[in-house]
Amino acid sequence: MKKIIAITLCMILFISVTGCGAVDVNGTDCLNISMNSSPATMDGQLATDVGSARAISLYTSTLLAYNKNNELLPALAESYDVSDDGLTYTFHLKNRLKWSDGRDLTAKDFVFALRRLADPDTGSGAIFMIADACTIKNVNRVNSGECSPEELGVSAPDDTTFVVDLENPCPYFPSLITAAAFVPCNEDFFKECNGEYATASDKILSCGAYSVDRYEPLAVQINYVKNPYYYAPADKLPEEITLQVIKNTQQAVMCYQTGMLDAALISGDLISWLEGDNDLIAIDYANSQFITFGNIEKTPANNKHIRRAMTMAVDREGIVKNVVRAGAYTLNRINPQNSYLETDGTDFSADDHRYDDVCSYDPEAAKKEWEQGLKELGIDSVEMEFAFPQRAQSKCEAIKQEWEKTLPGLKINLNMLQSKDWVLATTKAVHDILYQGWAADYIDPTAFFNLFKTGSHGEGAYSNPAVDELLEKSNTSEIVGNPDERNKILHKTEDLLMEDSACIPLYSDQVCYLVNSEYPYFDLTPTSCGFTIDSLERRD
Repeated sequence: MKKIIAITLCMILFISVTGCGAVDVNGTDCLNISMNSSPATMDGQLATDVGSARAISLYTSTLLAYNKNNELLPALAESYDVSDDGLTYTFHLKNRLKWSDGRDLTAKDFVFALRRLADPDTGSGAIFMIADACTIKNVNRVNSGECSPEELGVSAPDDTTFVVDLENPCPYFPSLITAAAFVPCNEDFFKECNGEYATASDKILSCGAYSVDRYEPLAVQINYVKNPYYYAPADKLPEEITLQVIKNTQQAVMCYQTGMLDAALISGDLISWLEGDNDLIAIDYANSQFITFGNIEKTPANNKHIRRAMTMAVDREGIVKNVVRAGAYTLNRINPQNSYLETDGTDFSADDHRYDDVCSYDPEAAKKEWEQGLKELGIDSVEMEFAFPQRAQSKCEAIKQEWEKTLPGLKINLNMLQSKDWVLATTKAVHDILYQGWAADYIDPTAFFNLFKTGSHGEGAYSNPAVDELLEKSNTSEIVGNPDERNKILHKTEDLLMEDSACIPLYSDQVCYLVNSEYPYFDLTPTSCGFTIDSLERRD
């Protein structure tokens, strides 16, 4: 009966909208993909959520882009240069680029886009991308109203040359500009929209493989058609793509099984239920679930042996297998696997056993470290508060049980926080122990290592001057042109953080899709933010 109801709901859902059929109903190749939330915005300069990034990526291109093999390749830019001091990036655009209405796409469109991002009147939550992740010259002065957006460190000497001046070297800037915040924006079109930019299909201008055919804010369906002015050959791409918002994962699975979807984004318990299905694809992306220590000067966590004991007393494999159950892999280091590549193309974090001596699950070794820590502190018992968000309750309860079972004299008081309180707690070290989750905004180990810089989480958080020194050194002018040497510094940074037990790594989440392996026209290979154009090529 439940299945019949779900199938009926699927049919109602698809009949009530005017999108394409799942398999070539109207004589055109059409790809139907589900997503679990409506995009908060279709405006690249305002996007901060994954749903928006997925929807925006189908109608836009950036200067550079990652393909499905995690390789950073030219997109709207043909090439780029970096000054010797690492402060100036010069991007050379492809010739004769066009917007989807036929008007020219020039370097001025990138200048206007970043000025919009920095402008305090825009009020974008994505401002941190150019103010904190990498700092564009004068961005903070512009955003505070101290100077005009025209003084931001971006310029267009000619139609195909876009220049960005940074305040400090930022070796991962090429990775950062693949984000939605860096998509171009045409000033004339923006003004023509009279304050309604990106709020409807006729208020959206495309520079990607597709243009938006149908869209309304908070829509349950977004339809895309091929952009005739796309810079690359598109004959291997579907004629149309429809993103269908289906918040209920079970309903998405049923729609997929009835052929109404070609690819379905899934989550929760259904991932484990579908484990072993040939159509199930799990994609790694740069994120980490981990535990940090706060009030570090006021609690026993100030002792490295105490921190290490608690690290080695966590059964990560058991948590993933029995609590998370699917859609994740254990994390035995700070930087997750399959996210950042060495210069020879190998995985920076390929060796999952690099830190077994300080991070592997070993109750006996943990007990010895614990006893050493208690001895140095001159105490025989420890009581600590463990704060966490509601979504992590079952995991934290399991960890508490392991800790108290393995480490004599330890008492853990659980404190479940409301979402807004938990988000605030991640910025201030007010709790003894805190469950955290982090997804990288750019592909570089510093996206994770910077979490442990002095002052990153306020007074009372972990601090180590040696870590600060290494992180500062990794972004100096001298190191920008020597990526191999920089990677050595980054490995030393992680070595020090792990040896010091700065945090307790747990696991890394994966994005899971059901993808029709027998889809007749296209090889569907999703990425963490959706389906890249590179992965939508027609099968031979």
